[in-house]
Amino acid sequence: MVTPGSALSEADLQRFSDLLRARSGMEFSGPRRADLERVIERTLSELRLSTPDLLYERLTDGPGAQAALEAFIASLTVP
Repeated sequence: MVTPGSALSEADLQRFSDLLRARSGMEFSGPRRADLERVIERTLSELRLSTPDLLYERLTDGPGAQAALEAFIASLTVP
């Protein structure tokens, strides 16, 4: 769920959701969408990234992308 003032748009959430479905088979729709939003926002803060675009790029492109994506997926599955 995107809240007013949130840095995440519906398009951002859909893009991350599509990435996770393609790479891990995980679905983030309905109530799980809020979990995805929290993890994206927390990861942006932890990595000191200013936009969701930069996080998406970190997870999909360049050296270390696979490890970054695996860590991101783990943060969604481990309480």
